[in-house]
Amino acid sequence: MRTGAMRKLLKLLVPALLVAAVAAQAQPKLVKATKPLTPDQVAVYRAFLKQYLSESERVGLKGVLNIAKTTTPFKPDSSDLKKGGCLNDFKPINTTTGVHTFTHQFADIKDVRVVNASETAHHGISNPKANKTIFREGLLTFSEVIFDPTHQYAAASYSFESPWNRDSGTDIFKLDHGTWKPSHKSFYCLQSVWATAY
Repeated sequence: MRTGAMRKLLKLLVPALLVAAVAAQAQPKLVKATKPLTPDQVAVYRAFLKQYLSESERVGLKGVLNIAKTTTPFKPDSSDLKKGGCLNDFKPINTTTGVHTFTHQFADIKDVRVVNASETAHHGISNPKANKTIFREGLLTFSEVIFDPTHQYAAASYSFESPWNRDSGTDIFKLDHGTWKPSHKSFYCLQSVWATAY
């Protein structure tokens, strides 16, 4: 290769490599949590699924719901932390980078499948011929569950991606006589819909 051509190539490659290196440093490395999910954390996830599956059944959506095998760190929206925000009572918030892997936690729940994110390409997300009857065959990803200082409220963020719908949000749950149930505080959490196409 000629020297001039080599210099041109280097001029193009060096900036790209620098940007990639900075981006890699900016992304915190996810590490596996050192402790397993607590019974309360699992109960919160199951409470979310009970509500989610019930609502989708009510509107006639069918199919298997794919759940990402690995959680993500809980990252609150800044507006939710302000006075009057849905997470105001959760301060200080523990937002560790430790994540968990689901194994058997949802094995008894009908129409739920824990998958690696890469598997979902074969289950509806990128299938242009998929139809609304398999709406659930997108991918639901859970964040870690966090608790308020009293351990009476819990929060978990989620994101859902399918061929027709992409949305994310944070749900709040309240411990009611030993059972985690959806809380009215969820209405004050920021719900963001990325895109919807039916």
